[in-house]
Amino acid sequence: MAGELGSVGIYKGSGAVASVVDVRIGNASDTHCFIGVNFYSDAALKIPVAATAGTIDLTVRTVNSSTFQALDDGTINAATPELKSFSANPSLVRATPTGILTAAFYEIIVTTNRS
Repeated sequence: MAGELGSVGIYKGSGAVASVVDVRIGNASDTHCFIGVNFYSDAALKIPVAATAGTIDLTVRTVNSSTFQALDDGTINAATPELKSFSANPSLVRATPTGILTAAFYEIIVTTNRS
């Protein structure tokens, strides 16, 4: 059917701002991928805050590779986070934070679809 989105996958991972977070992708046949980030002051991810500095570098491991590959434009500026997108058959997305200020925890959200 024209205009039908098909399946959409939503995958999340979280951790302290000093820790690397891996997000396992459940359906690697979804090739359109989007990554966003939210920052929090608490481990329960209930109190959102705005990070004032730092970056999150994104890498991806595809279903046909055992190594992580950098994404084009794969760095999120924590002070002005923007949604990142890429096309691949991902099995794992890795977020590596550096120098995040104000926030204590972060959540990476990966959405995927086929169209």
